[in-house]
Amino acid sequence: MDDLYPEYNHNVELADSEAFEHVRTYQQKTMRMVGISLLKHFPLA
Repeated sequence: MDDLYPEYNHNVELADSEAFEHVRTYQQKTMRMVGISLLKHFPLA
């Protein structure tokens, strides 16, 4: 299967890595938002 469709497998891997990057950046943004809201509620005084 891999030998018959190398470009197909490559595209699948590419899509997976792009989706992973998207999820990771989304998680980072979410964590940043959560961290900022937490700092507003609990100032490090």
